[in-house]
Amino acid sequence: MTRRWTTDPTFPAPEPGTRRYRPELVDAWVRANHPAVWAATQTDPNPLGLPEGDDEDLLTAQEFGSLLEFTRGRPIPQITIRSYEARGKVPRADRRPADGKSPTVRGPRWYRRTVYAYILEPHKLPAGSRPASPAGHPDTTTSTPDAESAE
Repeated sequence: MTRRWTTDPTFPAPEPGTRRYRPELVDAWVRANHPAVWAATQTDPNPLGLPEGDDEDLLTAQEFGSLLEFTRGRPIPQITIRSYEARGKVPRADRRPADGKSPTVRGPRWYRRTVYAYILEPHKLPAGSRPASPAGHPDTTTSTPDAESAE
């Protein structure tokens, strides 16, 4: 993946006279261009600045889809969230109508903690956007992109 990133014309240039990349520039570029990858590498429990709220808040499919904008760059329609749920692409709703729990809900609902855990799970990142190194940061110490191992 890093090899592909370094060929992007917007990727930071190596330091003059070297083939090394400045970590802070790479970090800023990854944050701007691949926020889900960037978030997975951070130690902050809320690196994307997801809205504050109680873990027990019940969110609709529309709210779930809106929160995915933090990693996908656009909201996902509620019908798509429902389709993803049916196919196991997102977690099953924590609550359903007539589930006997209180408060009564009128449609599928997810706890905020369920949605946030899904958004921040590294293995749920969009295809092709997983962190490049075990530490979670693109390897900024290699001398050339060609020296990196193939994915």
